[in-house]
Amino acid sequence: MSKIKQEYFDLALETGGSHYPNVGGQLLSTFGDLVAKECARIARENSDMTTAKAIETRFGILKNGV
Repeated sequence: MSKIKQEYFDLALETGGSHYPNVGGQLLSTFGDLVAKECARIARENSDMTTAKAIETRFGILKNGV
Protein backbone atom coordinates (compact mmCIF):
# COMPACT_ATOMS: atom_id res chain seq x y z
CA MET A 1 0.00 0.00 0.00
CA SER A 2 1.29 3.44 -0.85
CA LYS A 3 0.49 6.35 1.40
CA ILE A 4 -1.24 9.31 -0.15
CA LYS A 5 -0.13 12.80 0.85
CA GLN A 6 -2.44 14.18 3.52
CA GLU A 7 -3.10 17.31 1.45
CA TYR A 8 -4.42 15.23 -1.44
CA PHE A 9 -6.30 12.85 0.83
CA ASP A 10 -8.16 15.77 2.43
CA LEU A 11 -9.12 17.17 -0.98
CA ALA A 12 -10.16 13.73 -2.21
CA LEU A 13 -12.38 13.30 0.85
CA GLU A 14 -14.06 16.62 0.09
CA THR A 15 -14.93 15.36 -3.38
CA GLY A 16 -15.98 11.92 -2.18
CA GLY A 17 -13.06 10.24 -3.91
CA SER A 18 -11.29 8.51 -1.05
CA HIS A 19 -13.69 5.82 0.03
CA TYR A 20 -10.94 3.32 -0.75
CA PRO A 21 -7.66 5.11 0.11
CA ASN A 22 -5.59 1.96 -0.50
CA VAL A 23 -6.54 2.02 -4.18
CA GLY A 24 -4.64 4.46 -6.34
CA GLY A 25 -2.98 6.39 -3.53
CA GLN A 26 0.33 6.75 -5.36
CA LEU A 27 -1.44 7.59 -8.63
CA LEU A 28 -3.50 10.28 -6.92
CA SER A 29 -0.40 11.71 -5.23
CA THR A 30 1.50 11.79 -8.52
CA PHE A 31 -1.43 13.44 -10.27
CA GLY A 32 -1.76 15.99 -7.46
CA ASP A 33 1.95 16.83 -7.63
CA LEU A 34 1.70 17.41 -11.38
CA VAL A 35 -1.33 19.67 -10.98
CA ALA A 36 0.35 21.66 -8.19
CA LYS A 37 3.54 22.04 -10.24
CA GLU A 38 1.56 23.22 -13.26
CA CYS A 39 -0.31 25.79 -11.17
CA ALA A 40 2.99 27.04 -9.74
CA ARG A 41 4.48 27.21 -13.25
CA ILE A 42 1.57 29.34 -14.45
CA ALA A 43 1.96 31.64 -11.44
CA ARG A 44 5.68 32.04 -12.22
CA GLU A 45 4.93 32.81 -15.88
CA ASN A 46 2.76 35.65 -14.59
CA SER A 47 5.56 36.88 -12.30
CA ASP A 48 3.69 35.83 -9.16
CA MET A 49 6.51 34.15 -7.27
CA THR A 50 4.72 34.46 -3.92
CA THR A 51 1.75 32.40 -5.15
CA ALA A 52 4.02 29.87 -6.88
CA LYS A 53 5.98 29.30 -3.69
CA ALA A 54 2.78 29.11 -1.60
CA ILE A 55 1.34 26.44 -3.92
CA GLU A 56 4.52 24.37 -3.82
CA THR A 57 4.81 24.67 -0.05
CA ARG A 58 1.14 23.84 0.58
CA PHE A 59 1.32 20.65 -1.47
CA GLY A 60 4.73 19.49 -0.26
CA ILE A 61 6.61 20.21 -3.48
CA LEU A 62 8.88 22.51 -1.42
CA LYS A 63 9.64 21.57 2.17
CA ASN A 64 9.39 24.56 4.52
CA GLY A 65 9.59 26.95 1.58
CA VAL A 66 12.96 25.63 0.35
